[in-house]
Amino acid sequence: MLMAVVHIIGTLLALTVFFFATGSVEAYRSRRRLEGVLEAAALRLGLSREQVFDRAHVDQVIRYLAHTYGTEHIANRFSDLCRALTVTLEFLSYLSQITIVAFAVWIAFTEGFSYAPVAWVALIVAACFWGLIMLTSAICYLVTGRRPGEARDARELVNNWARNN
Repeated sequence: MLMAVVHIIGTLLALTVFFFATGSVEAYRSRRRLEGVLEAAALRLGLSREQVFDRAHVDQVIRYLAHTYGTEHIANRFSDLCRALTVTLEFLSYLSQITIVAFAVWIAFTEGFSYAPVAWVALIVAACFWGLIMLTSAICYLVTGRRPGEARDARELVNNWARNN
């Protein structure tokens, strides 16, 4: 019984570490994506990075971002669709992991403790889904030149800047 508990707790700890590691990678990628959007705007408008945030140029930057990331461009719509797809994949990943661990706990305590290592399959499923999400992101980037949700994030930035200025 002790080994069954160790397998279940070990799986949960490993999934937690995996969740925080992939979350950190995604946060870094998101921050880099926003920096890339702002650097592209600065380059296109002939501004320095600091000038992008300057109130004197904010209207020019807002117009550029609104035009570049508007919903009338098919690439932006596809980027938004890819965001919805990756969020769905993440949801399915979490649902699968919870189901596998719950099943492993149930079968280990009803049929025999030797079934507890089945819980480790949840970590394999998590890695496979993360790989699928990365593949989806790469395909979206190859097709549109944008990451999933990049256009939506840029429009959100434009809306926030417009509201605050």
